[in-house]
Amino acid sequence: MWVFFNNAFVSAVAHRDMPDKLMVRARFKGDLERAFGPDIDVLNTPDADYAYRCVIVREEFVDVLAQAALNMEYDNFKNSIPQDQKFRKGVYSDVWSVMYQAQERKSRNDLE
Repeated sequence: MWVFFNNAFVSAVAHRDMPDKLMVRARFKGDLERAFGPDIDVLNTPDADYAYRCVIVREEFVDVLAQAALNMEYDNFKNSIPQDQKFRKGVYSDVWSVMYQAQERKSRNDLE
């Protein structure tokens, strides 16, 4: 599962050895801490596809997503990205653009 917060991007998958936990990965330093709090134990994995990883109990992950939804006040996601994170805003805009193009291709070609 990919989750785009306005100040963090994470990828969560089932933990291979601990069924009650998720392996949550991030590409950018600080994203896991911004998403799950400063006390999270982050492993630096520079040679892996995601440079940062942590293990999260599934219920804690759900709580973070629920709180993000409950506390949401913006009506435009891209405009909610903090001003000091111009790089993130550019990357998210690229993702938006790719998905918009996919939507247009699908509607033109009626693919499934």
